[in-house]
Order: sequence, then C-alpha cells, then structure tokens
Amino acid sequence: MDASRLASEAIKTLYIDPGSPWQNGYVEGFHNKFRRECLGREIFYTLSECRVVVNDWKRKYNKVRPHRSLGMQTPSEFAKKHPNSAKILPALRPPAPTPHESCTTNPT
Repeated sequence: MDASRLASEAIKTLYIDPGSPWQNGYVEGFHNKFRRECLGREIFYTLSECRVVVNDWKRKYNKVRPHRSLGMQTPSEFAKKHPNSAKILPALRPPAPTPHESCTTNPT
C-alpha cells in the first residue's frame, strides 16, 4: 500500500524500533522457523544452490507444511475452504520465474 492511500484512509504506519524484535512477533516467529528449518540445516556453496534450497523450502512452507494458526491445514487447504477463495488462491500460485531466479549451471 502506498503512503497516499494510507493517508487518505487516515491510517498511520507503525515502525519497529531497531533492536526490538518483540514488537513484531509474527515476523520474528517466521524468521525463527526459516532459520531453524532451512538456513540452519544447509551449507550453501553457491548463490544458485541457495536460491534452489530456499525456493524449495518456501514451496514446502506455503503449500505442504501444516500451520498451527490454520488449524493444522496447509495454506492451500485453508484457502480452498475460505469464503474468499477466488481472491486467495491466485496468490498461492507459483510466480513466474524472473531472470535473477534462474539457476542455470551453464550460463550462455
């Protein structure tokens, strides 16, 4: 959301103080899971390898792994049962690859 839209709706943004992770527990919880379940289990030797491993973890986290906050359903299962599933499901589709996400080992 851009600043003009926020201002028109009389919504103020809140900023997290540096060094105060407790002010946003959701993000800190995600960072903890990402660190434990992905980064802490891998040693990356190349940027390409890192991209592949992180994208695989992201797919599992968003489509395969059940989430306690969703009643132990995967996000895809939850979205299919949600009343606004037409709006939610497109967000769960894999994005089109971008040039910087290309992980070829034989550059042309």
